[in-house]
Amino acid sequence: MNKTFKELGLSPQFIEILEKNKIIVPTEIQEKAIPLAMKRIDIIGVSSTGSGKTLVFVAPIIEQAKAGEGIIALILVPTRELAEQVATEFRKFSNKKNFQIGNSFVFPTSTQQSCEKKQSVGNKKLKIFSVYGGVSIEEHVKKIVNADVVVATPGRLLDLMNRNAVDLTKIETLVIDEFDRMLDMGFVPDVDLIVKKCPTKRHTMLFSATDSKKISSIVQEYVMNPKRIFAQAHVEASKLEQSYYYTKNDSKLSLLVYLLNDKKPESSIIFCSTRTDTDFVGKGLESLGFNVKILHGGLDQKKRTRILKEFHKNAGILVCTDVASRGLDIKNVNYIFNYDIPRTREGYIHRIGRTARAGKGGHAISIISTKDMPLFRQILEIKEFEIEEKELPFLEKIIDFSDFENPEKKKKKSRGAGRKKIKERRRKKGLRWVSIDDPNLSNRERKRSVNHFENDEPEFTKRKYKKIKRKFGSYGGKRGFKKKSNRPKGRANRKTRK
Repeated sequence: MNKTFKELGLSPQFIEILEKNKIIVPTEIQEKAIPLAMKRIDIIGVSSTGSGKTLVFVAPIIEQAKAGEGIIALILVPTRELAEQVATEFRKFSNKKNFQIGNSFVFPTSTQQSCEKKQSVGNKKLKIFSVYGGVSIEEHVKKIVNADVVVATPGRLLDLMNRNAVDLTKIETLVIDEFDRMLDMGFVPDVDLIVKKCPTKRHTMLFSATDSKKISSIVQEYVMNPKRIFAQAHVEASKLEQSYYYTKNDSKLSLLVYLLNDKKPESSIIFCSTRTDTDFVGKGLESLGFNVKILHGGLDQKKRTRILKEFHKNAGILVCTDVASRGLDIKNVNYIFNYDIPRTREGYIHRIGRTARAGKGGHAISIISTKDMPLFRQILEIKEFEIEEKELPFLEKIIDFSDFENPEKKKKKSRGAGRKKIKERRRKKGLRWVSIDDPNLSNRERKRSVNHFENDEPEFTKRKYKKIKRKFGSYGGKRGFKKKSNRPKGRANRKTRK
């Protein structure tokens, strides 16, 4: 039987705040780790996304905080979005406990001023700031001086340290969250430099979604006599339906559109491997009338923050890279679509961990092409999951009409009276449904569309081939050739010289 938060050592006042946020029963990681954290014992926690580990370090810091003595707690996280989320959790759980909350989120000026107003009055005033890259460092230099708790990404914190804007000598609690992700992103040298500036006598908590020999050897330098805690994700495998479809690479978008129309998800996330694919899929779906939001690392921080807030509020479809696969608390997602397959098993687990959370059902659908099979075979070997292969439905191709316009026809028609209509047709770019058997398509468009879907280039017409052959000799009809030279060969030149 699960213990209560009172048995874990939390105060009645804090438990009341948890109940108002509909947090009644502790998760596995919370039940095991919070009593140790309240006793200030070093912890190494291994738990997957969705396990509720954020509360493990937020609760003890808020309960034991001493305000006005400098930076007493430092939380290191790998990404900007996670830094913002953790700082939001601090604000949510502490604004009823006579704490003064501030932050360094980057919003428009009016919003930022309203966020920094005093939310409660009491003897204790705790100031919490989040700092991360992609925003003005000058604002951070000004605001961080009076901070009590700092949530930071390693790179921006090092920048502040190099400017002597941060004093870490009074740190009492150090938290390193998503350490395996930091290892993947190459942040470990930065973390080493930051930890060395912290006092040796401190309370340290380190959390990772995976455990390996490499991680174990590194983290031993950060903790003293730690307690290791292992907990499963707060995702119920019995309520998570996993499946995959095998299709051609050029039919993946058509299949995705079919699934969205067939399943009609209230809230879904589509994962892509690259920013280019994310933009392609997002803009393609948007042109077909779907409510789509695009998120990847190429967007500035203000836009990323706004997109996440809109998705939290209005749901819909979020097309993103793995920036949203870990750490972020995105609720009520009922469908996950893997448009591209992640490179590791852990990446797949983190992605599908966005759904089937807190006792609710969910679906994870992967779209597989030939190039994805080597990676997907590793995922199929995961014993805990049963991934069912689905039969491929009949698909109508999606093509971009702007790709099939004939330049020669444009020139001829543009001289006539229909010039305005042609200009309007050029403006109407985007993806549309079309059948290859559509009688409205000309033979030229039909042939070029078939070549397009097979990733082949349209064949040269005989007329064009003859022109190229006359100009370039026997190499006509091929690409990357040089013009035929009339210069005699080297042997003939030598005979001439003699």
